[in-house]
Amino acid sequence: MKAPEPEASGRRSALGRIGFSAQQLSTLGAITTSDFSRKVGQTVGTRVVTIAAGSATTIVVARLLGPEGRGQYAVAGAIGAVGVSFANAGLQAANTYFVSRDRTLLGPLIGNSVAVGVGGATLLAALAGLGLGLSGRIELSTPLLVLAVAAVPIGLAYLLLQNLLIGLREIATYNLIEIGSRFPGLILLGLVVLLHATDVSSVFAASLAGSVVAAAWAYRRLVRALGARPTVSRPLFLQTMRYGARAYLAALFAFLLLRSDIFIVRYDLGTTQAGLYSIAVSLADLLYVVPTVVGTILFPRLSTMDDPAREWQTSLRVAGAVLIFMSVLAAAIWPSSHLVVTLLFGHDFSHAARSFGLLAIAMIFYGVNNVISNFAAARGFPAFAIWIWAVALAVNVGLNLLFVPRFGISGSAFASLLCYAIVALAQLVYFMRRADARPA
Repeated sequence: MKAPEPEASGRRSALGRIGFSAQQLSTLGAITTSDFSRKVGQTVGTRVVTIAAGSATTIVVARLLGPEGRGQYAVAGAIGAVGVSFANAGLQAANTYFVSRDRTLLGPLIGNSVAVGVGGATLLAALAGLGLGLSGRIELSTPLLVLAVAAVPIGLAYLLLQNLLIGLREIATYNLIEIGSRFPGLILLGLVVLLHATDVSSVFAASLAGSVVAAAWAYRRLVRALGARPTVSRPLFLQTMRYGARAYLAALFAFLLLRSDIFIVRYDLGTTQAGLYSIAVSLADLLYVVPTVVGTILFPRLSTMDDPAREWQTSLRVAGAVLIFMSVLAAAIWPSSHLVVTLLFGHDFSHAARSFGLLAIAMIFYGVNNVISNFAAARGFPAFAIWIWAVALAVNVGLNLLFVPRFGISGSAFASLLCYAIVALAQLVYFMRRADARPA
């Protein structure tokens, strides 16, 4: 048997002296294996590149369209994103869960994903778009509304396919597609600027092009990995739906909690304030890249574990690391939020700075929830992990209706902070008290 290397042995001894048991050291070692760390590092690097491209796009869009145009752009994006959230039926989590356990299911999972993405989502998007257009509550032009609706099947197809790549642990391919698909949108946006066609619809169409490229690319790589034509399997679809139903509800409530604020702000304060708040949300989204990446790579690993206590130990240590990282990051962001906003977007968006600072604190708890929710997904989503998000969503809507008229967009950000903290505390207490997941 190969003896442990002196440096690694020394680290284990040092950790043992400060109170880690052998089992805990084994869990910690599993978290920080070279393969896991390498994939996290690669994916974080990819996210940095994609975030840089996305930030450049956000800045250009904001400066081209101004607060009101940016508000319309944000509402159109929210329609597409919420449509994907409604239409996915939890199948993205089911894809990762099932293919990580049995690679032979890849063919029917690809076929089912395409069928759901192109068929069901298109129908749902058309109905939703018709309803929004008839209601008159969303003041978008017809071309922009059509593009927002078209974003639903495109986004859903890519979501389902990329989760198959994650389940296969094809992280390098996943990262390559994430980076490569950004360039078509940026190129088209540049053409829009050169042609002086800077209306909201043209700018939104340019951003949608990247999603089209990403979905087609992911499909091609998965079919190549399969080595055969995808098939459609009704029995497997029913199995994934049973798992996905729980994942769907949890993800839906969590996503609505994350994105419902923009609609309330738009309704109460108008598109200009919605544009300002969308900038704060976009900047806050940048802060939880690391916990999102860690959760993404951790989930297929947790799904293959058979020991709930081991899963919880792993998740708890990762959540603790995320808590520390996000707290340090928020502490650094808070005093410089005004400078960051005005430097990137100009003085017209300076009123978004306070909301950004509050959302930076909120992302501490959202990051912890990200890790704990992946543990819940690996355990089949107990009912509590679903309904806690529904309760938090209801509380968030109530707080927004109370705070937004009085405190503006800062009230919306503070409501999000409170709700994320409530969910994080509730989930930690719940899982710690479970007999099969109690920490050692």
